[in-house]
Amino acid sequence: MKIFNFLKTNFRLVAFFGGMLVLTIFLLATTQIEEQKTISQPNPVTEPSDEEEEVEEETQVEENEELEEIPQIDMDDFEPEKRLSYFPDETTEIDGHRLLTENEDLQLFFQRETLSMIIREKKNGKVMYSTVQTPQGGNASWSNFMRSPIVINYITENNTGFNQLDLYSGNPEIAVNETLTGFEAELFFPEQEIGMLVKVDLTNDGVVVELPDHTIREESSRFTIGEVFLYPFMGYTFMDNEAGYMFIPDGSGSLIYLEDNNEQYSQPFSQPFYDIDLGVDIPKSQSMVNDMAMLNNAKPMYAPIWGMVHTENEIGYLATIESGDENGTLQAYPNGAILPYNWITTKFRYRSVYSQATSRSEGSVMILQQNRNEVNAKISYRFVSGDQADYFGLSQTYRQYLIDNHFINETSSDRLMRIDLFGADSEKSLVSNKIVEMTSFAEMGEILERLYQNDVTRIDVGIRGWQAGGEYGSLGLNRFRAENKLGGNRGLNELLEKSQEHFDLFLYNDLLLFNPSTRNSVRYDLFTRLNKQLYRESIASPVFPELNYVIPEQSQKMLRDFSNQDEKNHPAGVVITGISNKLFSYSYKGENFDRHHALSLYEEIFEEASQTSRLFLDNPFQAYWKYAEALIDFPIRSNNYIFESQEIPFFGLALNNLIPLYAPYFNFEENRDAYFLKLLESGIRPSFLITEEDSRALQYTSSAEIYSSKYTVFEREILEMYTKLAEVQEQIAGASISQHTTQGTVVDIRYENGIRLLLNKGEAASSYDGHSLEAYAYKVVRE
Repeated sequence: MKIFNFLKTNFRLVAFFGGMLVLTIFLLATTQIEEQKTISQPNPVTEPSDEEEEVEEETQVEENEELEEIPQIDMDDFEPEKRLSYFPDETTEIDGHRLLTENEDLQLFFQRETLSMIIREKKNGKVMYSTVQTPQGGNASWSNFMRSPIVINYITENNTGFNQLDLYSGNPEIAVNETLTGFEAELFFPEQEIGMLVKVDLTNDGVVVELPDHTIREESSRFTIGEVFLYPFMGYTFMDNEAGYMFIPDGSGSLIYLEDNNEQYSQPFSQPFYDIDLGVDIPKSQSMVNDMAMLNNAKPMYAPIWGMVHTENEIGYLATIESGDENGTLQAYPNGAILPYNWITTKFRYRSVYSQATSRSEGSVMILQQNRNEVNAKISYRFVSGDQADYFGLSQTYRQYLIDNHFINETSSDRLMRIDLFGADSEKSLVSNKIVEMTSFAEMGEILERLYQNDVTRIDVGIRGWQAGGEYGSLGLNRFRAENKLGGNRGLNELLEKSQEHFDLFLYNDLLLFNPSTRNSVRYDLFTRLNKQLYRESIASPVFPELNYVIPEQSQKMLRDFSNQDEKNHPAGVVITGISNKLFSYSYKGENFDRHHALSLYEEIFEEASQTSRLFLDNPFQAYWKYAEALIDFPIRSNNYIFESQEIPFFGLALNNLIPLYAPYFNFEENRDAYFLKLLESGIRPSFLITEEDSRALQYTSSAEIYSSKYTVFEREILEMYTKLAEVQEQIAGASISQHTTQGTVVDIRYENGIRLLLNKGEAASSYDGHSLEAYAYKVVRE
C-alpha cells in the first residue's frame, strides 16, 4: 500500500526516470549495432570484391540498400584439425595423395581427381597441405573455395558482380597430363564456356604454379574472367594448431602470428602489389575499430612476395610471383577473419569494372573492361626447413632469388649517409607566384665545404628544388634549366664542378607529376583513366592545389629531352622520382593500356637512364632495382596494421651489402635514439634534408611539410651520427649478416666475420648473454 501511494504521489517523477532508463538502453544498443556495421567484412568469394566496393562508393544508389552482413563465426564451435604434420621416408601416399615426383629436397604428392597436392620436406619429413580436407566454417561457397586449388571469379554479361567457379561448384571437365616434374591440368567449365591450362612443376627451386595467358579460353561473350586464385590455401593452418607466422612485405616487413585471435579481426590484409590501379580504382574509405584504422594511407608493397612458416615443424616457404605481379593483390587471412584458418595468397586480376560518366549531370554507368589484362600468372614456392625455417631464412632465400635472377645490380659503396640540399619552391603573391629561396647554389657549396672540413666525406648528395620554379613550380619541366634566383645554370655548374672532387652530386628529376598552373597541358600527354576522365591529384597546398600525371610515353620523352641537355652539365647522377613507385592503366589516343604495358615502358626508361648516368631511384618497385645504384626513401618500418604481430627488417636483411639503401629523412623522427637503432639493425643508411634558411619560410608553399631543415640546427647531429656509423662499419668491415634473432627488447645480429651487434630497443636497461645494455643502446662485440 505504501509503495502504491508513493507511485501515485510521484507518478511523474517515476515516469521521467523510467523513460530516461529506457532511452539510455536504446541508445547504447543502437551505438553498438552501428559500430558493428562500420566494420566491413570482405569476402572475395561470395561478397562484392574490392573492385565492386570501390564502384559502390562512386555510384549514387537511390534506395539506401544495405549489403548483407556476413555473420561472425564462433570459433568455439570447431574441433581442431587432425591432419598429420610428419610422414616417414617410406611414405608413398598421404590422405589420398600419391607420390608423383621428387627432387633432392622435396616430394610432391598429388590427388588426380581434385588437383590437390601435398609437399613433403625430405630432410625432416614435415609436410604442407595445399587444400583443406574437411572445411569448417563459412558457407557452401567458402567450403568449395577451401577445397579447390583453382578458383575463378567470373562476370556475367550485363552484371558487374562476380560469381564463383571452382572444382566443386562448376562441374568442370578436367584432363590431367602427368609429367616427369609435375602435371598439367586442362580445365573447361561447360556452362560458362571458360577454360584454361594450369601447370605445376617441381623444380630445383621449389614448386612452380603457372596459368599461361595463351591457354585461357572464353568462348562465350556472356561470361568473362574477372579474377583467379591459384592454390590459395597453400601451407594453411587451423586456428592456433601450428606455431609460426605469415610474412607480408608491408614496409620493412611484418609477421602475422598463427595464434588464436579470439575473433578480434573482421577483415584480412588485402593490398595490391604496387598500390591500387588509379586507371580504374578509387582509394577506399577507412574502416575503424576502436578508433584505429584497419587500413591507412600506406606505402605500397614494392616486392611481389609473401611467406608462411610453421616454426615448430621447421618448414615454410617464400612465394615469389614470377609473372603477373602488376595485376596481383596479396590477401592474408588470420583466423577469425571470416574463417577459422590462417591462409595467405595472391588474387590475380584479369578484368576491372569501373564507372563511366554518361553526362556531366546525369550520373554514370558501370563498364566492364573488355580486353583481359596481360597476366601470365606464375608463382614459385621456395621451401625452407630446419634452422632456415624462420623469417631470417626467408630473407636469405629472397636474397639468393634476387641474385640468381639478376633482379639487382650488386653495388658496393662505403657511403654512410645521404644529404639532400633543398633549393627553392613557389608561393602565391598579389600578381603571380614568387620564388622562396631556401639554399642558393653558392650556399650549398659552403655547406658541403663545412662538412668536408669536419671529415664528413663518405656521403651521397642530392639536390632538390633546383629547377626553374622550385620544387613544385618546375613539375613537368623537360629541360635542364636551373632557378635563376639560386644562381641559374652557371651557378649550378660551378657547384657541380667545385664539389665533384670530394662529393658525388645527384640532381632530382620527377618524371610523373605535371603542374597545370605553370605548364601548357596542350604540349603534354596527360594520364587519362580508362573511363576517359583526366586524373587529378589534390594536394594540401595554397599554391598548387591540383596536379596531374603524365603517361609513360611522355615520361620517356621528358627523360630524353633532359638527358640531351644534361650532357652539357656534369652531375654525378640523377635521382628519378614519381614513376619509380606509381603504376596505372590508362587511355591514350582511343586505346587502353594495362599496367603490364606501363611497367614495361618504365623499365625501358630506367634502363636508358642507367646507361647514360648513375641512377638513384626513389622507393622503387622490385622490377626496377636492377637499374639503380642506390634505393632512397626505403621503408624502415611497416605500416603497422592492427593484425601485424611483429615488425621485422626483412628487406634490410635481404639486401644487406647488395645495394645501398637510404632511409626517409631523419629530420622528422620524434624518437631519434630508437630510429638510429632501426638503422643499425636493418643496415639502411640515414638521410637528412638540409636548407640554409629556416624552414618556416616554406609555410605558404607546397613544401610546407618540411618543418625542420636548417643546417645549423642539424650540423651537430649529422657529425655525431656520422662518427658513430663510421665506428660501427669499421668493425663490421663489409661482412654480411649471418643471423638475426630477437629476445625481448634485445636484437642480436651476427656477421660472417664473427662480429656481433647487440641492440636494446627498450626503454629500460637490459642484460643479454652476459652483456649489459642501457636503454636505446647498442654494443659491438667481437667473439
